Amino acid sequence: MQCPACGSNEIIWDNKNGEIVCSNCGTIIDNIYYNGQNESESTEIISINNKFYKDDIQVKELRVKNFLKNNRIETKKIDQYEIILRSMLLDSQYKKIYKLLYDEGILSGLKAKSKLGLLIYFRFALNNGYLHLLEKFDIKNETLKKILKRIGRKRLTLLFDKLNEESDRI
Repeated sequence: MQCPACGSNEIIWDNKNGEIVCSNCGTIIDNIYYNGQNESESTEIISINNKFYKDDIQVKELRVKNFLKNNRIETKKIDQYEIILRSMLLDSQYKKIYKLLYDEGILSGLKAKSKLGLLIYFRFALNNGYLHLLEKFDIKNETLKKILKRIGRKRLTLLFDKLNEESDRI
């Protein structure tokens, strides 16, 4: 059986709620009807009413999340920028920049793509080499400029000074 909304084969037969649910997108694919007094007596005789509801997606997603949570099924997806960010942190320069930005509270609330843009900026800003890398990772310069504006010139100068101090010590 396949989900008609997303095409996933990850289908959950939730006998407790009487539904067939896609664990990928949360769509209730079908309702399960039991012919009999209780569930244990009627497990062999199951008829499915073929209904597909596109509305109430939030309710469906919540049900699936609760079901997965209660059954301890891991659902976290890692986005590509998070993977790139983690691999970049293997480099000592990027790791030092990340630590400083983290300690200063700048990375708080930012997505992996924005964090990646900031790391590239702080590593290559002095020679404008960052523009090419931003383009390569599909990070818009305008987005980075908004983040930098929020940080402020004075604070940016202090951050660059701290990075230079640390590199002079090494």
